Amino acid sequence: MGLDCYVRVKKAGISGEQEIEEIWYGRKENEIHGWMQRHSGVPADDFNCVELPLTKEIIDLFEEDMKKGALVPTSGFFFGTPNDVQSVVDTATNLINAVREALANNQEPYYYSWW
Repeated sequence: MGLDCYVRVKKAGISGEQEIEEIWYGRKENEIHGWMQRHSGVPADDFNCVELPLTKEIIDLFEEDMKKGALVPTSGFFFGTPNDVQSVVDTATNLINAVREALANNQEPYYYSWW
């Protein structure tokens, strides 16, 4: 068990049913999860299995905070220990790139976590 973080998009499947595509995955990325939770408006204890839409404005703010070193460790029973700064930057950059690509393709990415 642990903190699993995703960025997903929904799309129409072959049969016309809605399918979910995972475009980014992180394991025990508590710094990213904490940032997403604080910007969701959802209390920390309730921010589990919540879909947070990732707009251009949100991802721009996320990138600014990443560059300022404002992705800080967030504690939780399943969240693991703090990640090293370079790992957080690399992982956040991958998330940013995935979201921007989805937005450029007129998709609607969202953050989702499960712990």
